[in-house]
Amino acid sequence: MLLERIENALFVPRPAAAEIGAQLGLFKLVEERSAAVRTQVQLGRLSVNSAEILAGLVEGDEVVLGDMQAWSERPRLRLR
Repeated sequence: MLLERIENALFVPRPAAAEIGAQLGLFKLVEERSAAVRTQVQLGRLSVNSAEILAGLVEGDEVVLGDMQAWSERPRLRLR
């Protein structure tokens, strides 16, 4: 059953802590995936598997969606 079709929206897989309208920090991959920087994103509508991004990311951005709690206070990470 289709409840709503959303046109021209940006979605990512739903983060574990996602709530409608929440603002949370996700790590966005930068520098050819050699680093990640914390980016504040504004969430919109949610489904079981997806979260709408209202602000903070643009199409083509890649984010880390795994458990990053151990690094939650760091603004930037170097990746290997």
